[in-house]
Amino acid sequence: MRERRETLDNDQHLITQVQDKLHEIANDVMYHGTSTANAMSIMSHGFVSSHHGLLGYGVYLASEEKAENFARDAKNRGKGDGATILMCSYHAPRIAIAVTAEEAEDDWQDSYDAMWVGSTSRSTRPELCIANAANVVVIGYKYLGETEYRNPHC
Repeated sequence: MRERRETLDNDQHLITQVQDKLHEIANDVMYHGTSTANAMSIMSHGFVSSHHGLLGYGVYLASEEKAENFARDAKNRGKGDGATILMCSYHAPRIAIAVTAEEAEDDWQDSYDAMWVGSTSRSTRPELCIANAANVVVIGYKYLGETEYRNPHC
């Protein structure tokens, strides 16, 4: 019983840390990595929610490093040639939290604007899935290997 209590205390500590971080990022910047053709389409027409992700439908955002990896792998995932990272602003006041994607509830979109997971079966890095694509706006882009983001409105 003592071991279970320690585990719960550790879990609660982790959840508190995650909630503090989520408060910081509730209206912050994250990144989306994809092929160059998809990036140009997103910048012209806006995001379209993915229906194939581990967290269900939504727009998937991550750290810049994780987005770069997704962009680098875009061709292998059938997304097209080239690699582009989109810097995105988003609005998600109600964020559900799961330590792993496997722990995320299937119907989170019914009650939350976004789902944050600390890891997935494909990555140990966190990601955020925004339920409503209209709540994600591209504020910059760069091609893989570049250091500076460009203005998407020029």
